[in-house]
Amino acid sequence: MHLFLRIIFFSTVLGLHSEAQNLVLNPSFEYIDTCLGRMNTGYLASPWRGTFKFYAPNPSIPNLDTFYGNLDLFHTCITTPGSGAPVSDIGYQYAHFGEAYEGIYNYFAPNYTQEGIPFYLRDWAQGKLSAPLEAGVEYNFSVWISASDASATRVWQLGLRLSANWFYRQSHLDSVLPPVYLENAPGNFILHDCNEWIQLKGSFVAQGGEQYFMFGSTVNGPLTLPDTVTIPKGPCFDQYNALYEPMMTFPAQWNEHSSYLFMDDFAIWREDKQVYVAQAGSDTVLCQDLPQSLKLGSPARDQYHYFWLSPQGDTLGTTAQLTVSPTQTTTYILSQWDFKFDQTWDTVTVYVEPNCPELWLPTWFNPTQNQYWRPHTRDIELMELTMYNTLGQVIQRYFGHPDNYPGWDGFAIAQGVYYATVNARAYSSEQLKAVEKIMVVRQ
Repeated sequence: MHLFLRIIFFSTVLGLHSEAQNLVLNPSFEYIDTCLGRMNTGYLASPWRGTFKFYAPNPSIPNLDTFYGNLDLFHTCITTPGSGAPVSDIGYQYAHFGEAYEGIYNYFAPNYTQEGIPFYLRDWAQGKLSAPLEAGVEYNFSVWISASDASATRVWQLGLRLSANWFYRQSHLDSVLPPVYLENAPGNFILHDCNEWIQLKGSFVAQGGEQYFMFGSTVNGPLTLPDTVTIPKGPCFDQYNALYEPMMTFPAQWNEHSSYLFMDDFAIWREDKQVYVAQAGSDTVLCQDLPQSLKLGSPARDQYHYFWLSPQGDTLGTTAQLTVSPTQTTTYILSQWDFKFDQTWDTVTVYVEPNCPELWLPTWFNPTQNQYWRPHTRDIELMELTMYNTLGQVIQRYFGHPDNYPGWDGFAIAQGVYYATVNARAYSSEQLKAVEKIMVVRQ
């Protein structure tokens, strides 16, 4: 078993076939049935569902299990005050990617009682894969999490469980759970700055046939308490309350006995899947007096997401490639999110020059009108020219500045087809090349 690595990301889809790189269905909760929020509506982001246990030593306490609820959905489309994103009655947070995320209580301290008996709570988010895992194959897992601004307790016992079917229980006292495949590093209590997302990730070898997973507590014993730390109320809660209270007309609640986690962007993928970084393209020069369009970027990849931005942060496009026609030198920024929701960046600058170097070769030559054939050049410092006949024999060579080229004497050659190759270097150090077939005629 590999421990999770703790990777900090300072913040701010739905795969349907076995060839998908990320096998998690609806991994970012973007696809929802309807905009209802927040409490126990996580199942609206199909096929997600939640389950929880209230643990107590007295078997007479009613069965409080639920298999579709207790997974909360936060989406920007939810307009009910206190239920949507980024401000809710749980905390202040934007999605790590997209417009939605979900949340669970991974701990409720045993300070609460039912029938006078202490109990506590554990939650799990249950998801589905697009295809069963293959036996003996190594897979990677990743999820982005953020602790609620309104929760005082932190727990490190979090992890991934896998099974061949959805997990159901007959009783809330039933301690049989799917096995833990990955567990958070001991002592990593998910401590971070305000509104920060933290990535938990690791790798495991599949037993074969697993197509469902649970993320949440890794504590198995029905009455075993997890390790916890308590944080004081501080600037993160104050920032959250400053947004929450004007919206709700009453202050936010500080939960001293609970630990609540936001979750976004789940991914499970084969270890051998190749990952590509953002590629905006190579810097290019365009001529101001020759209007042109230019396509930036590279072809789209499955389950990748693209955002083209200006240096001022304006969105210019959301496709893998962007067609531009700048009239002045412009830099374009590409933000790419891969299938596991890791973000990479690249930039490309299109330089627009008022007088670009030019090189082109006349393809029609009539010596009776103009005795000498010459390349057309502008701002060229050096050129190497070679003329050939149809047999491939070299009939003229020249190396030097274009202004010193004596020209190709049309009266010294027979009518017919010839070929010219020119390699040139501009004063700007730009390299140019031209190859043409030349027809010599006499009229």
